[in-house]
Amino acid sequence: LLRQKATGMVPEVDAATQVIFDAGHAAEAAIRPAAERVIGEELFPGTCSRDVDGLPLLASLDGLTMDGSIVWENKLKNAETIAYIAEHGEPPLHHVWQLEHQLLVTGAEKAMFTCGTDGEDFVRCWY
Repeated sequence: LLRQKATGMVPEVDAATQVIFDAGHAAEAAIRPAAERVIGEELFPGTCSRDVDGLPLLASLDGLTMDGSIVWENKLKNAETIAYIAEHGEPPLHHVWQLEHQLLVTGAEKAMFTCGTDGEDFVRCWY
């Protein structure tokens, strides 16, 4: 990412990476209705930006409630992440920083974090 920012050169997405991106988007679409039922509100994917002390920030969101109070983030099904949530009741630290960033940029009060690939087989926790 630093090299991309410094040079402006963005590598092309190869076929294998595109497969992962496509799976992630499909999982988001499949889980979004279940996440909306838990939250009790509709979620809208998108991007948000905010300037924090002169630093322009951008966040890509799997979902945000219309009033901006809740962000939603989904990760593809992963046994380690699922086990961590089951044991600790919160997202693994390596995902927390993304949630912190999303909360900062959006001003949301909390985040719902899910991990799975379909609306019937996923885990969730609040952050």
